[in-house]
Amino acid sequence: MYKRQNQGITGLVAGISIALPYVFLFYLILGLLEDAGLLPRFIINAQWLLGKLGLPGKSLIPLALGLGCTVPAVRATRLLSSRKERLYTVSLFAFVPCSSRTAIIMGVVGFYGGLKLAIAVFVTLVFAGLIWTFIIKKAFRIKSEPLLLELPDYRRPLLGNILAKSWLRMKDFVYIVIPLLVIGGMIYGILDVLKITDAVVGPFTSVTSWLGLPGVTIIPLLFGFLQKDLTGAMLISVLGVNITTVLTPIQIYTFGVAAAVGIPCINALGMLIKEFGFGKTIVLAMILALYGLLFAGLTWRVISIF
Repeated sequence: MYKRQNQGITGLVAGISIALPYVFLFYLILGLLEDAGLLPRFIINAQWLLGKLGLPGKSLIPLALGLGCTVPAVRATRLLSSRKERLYTVSLFAFVPCSSRTAIIMGVVGFYGGLKLAIAVFVTLVFAGLIWTFIIKKAFRIKSEPLLLELPDYRRPLLGNILAKSWLRMKDFVYIVIPLLVIGGMIYGILDVLKITDAVVGPFTSVTSWLGLPGVTIIPLLFGFLQKDLTGAMLISVLGVNITTVLTPIQIYTFGVAAAVGIPCINALGMLIKEFGFGKTIVLAMILALYGLLFAGLTWRVISIF
């Protein structure tokens, strides 16, 4: 019983001390950009890049929303002209770090590996996304269209508005994710007490071996698909607070890449199924998951050489 309680408390503490500050900070910055009238201008200025990637200008809006949460970003692809444009755009969400994935990169990789390592993960996501577009953009052959977007006036941000919007966006984290962190930690504690952790980890040893990670790290990766915010806290529940005694900096980096690339969570998967159907969504999710694991493993091997 003590073991289960201890793991649950560890998950709670990790969620509050590691994940929560980064999620809240992201939403504060997003709210500040919106209130100041800067976000639409950022979208306009980034339009030229999407043209190079073979994407229509309108896809900037859902991609920008993806920096907050993938679920509303998927729905926002409805503003695109064709199903082909929508599928191409949603495939890029695998490389757009939502707030939860940003919390993993900064709260785990940045906290334990340093800022340079966290920046390296962001750069890797961009690089992986560019390679992905190079591989598939010819298959879609989308004609670029001009982006028409109303630019609001510059405004002085109001602290009350920013705080209110930030709370609305992150209250699900407080009410849903934090309890899941406690439950997840207790579930791992039960598995550990019953000595069946190896039975759960065993079938995935080939995956963690390819990534150069300890077998037990598959648990936070799997929990992360349930809710991405669980990943960092579950990693601490599994390995302990001092992660650096178990993982090398290269392994911390690889874990960050593996956790960040792909369909972020089961909520996003559900929205994709609703918008594109079960068959296409499962095929896309599997391809992106395999691509993410392949890319993370290859990156680990290349870095290890040097």
